Amino acid sequence: MASETVKKVLLAETNSDKKLYDARKKSEAIILSAEEYSKNFLQQQIEWAKADSIKLKEENLKKISKYQTELEANFKKDKEIIIQQVNKKMPDAINEVISTFFSN
Repeated sequence: MASETVKKVLLAETNSDKKLYDARKKSEAIILSAEEYSKNFLQQQIEWAKADSIKLKEENLKKISKYQTELEANFKKDKEIIIQQVNKKMPDAINEVISTFFSN
């Protein structure tokens, strides 16, 4: 009878050890799966961020190009206006200089 009890205790310990081993293996598998999922998720997020970054960069370059074109056009207009004003006022300025220096 004692040997029967010992056998039951040993069998229970063996079953308990097997269940603990199986639980550890399952836990490790769950952790590895979660790590793999996280790695894939983060990689996907990085790829999306890169794509968004490239898109934003292209949009900004287009805006900069448009802004630069507008600035160049405005500069050209302003330059033409200044040249016209200078040409218009140049004879009067020359006459003023001549009269100031040579009228004495």
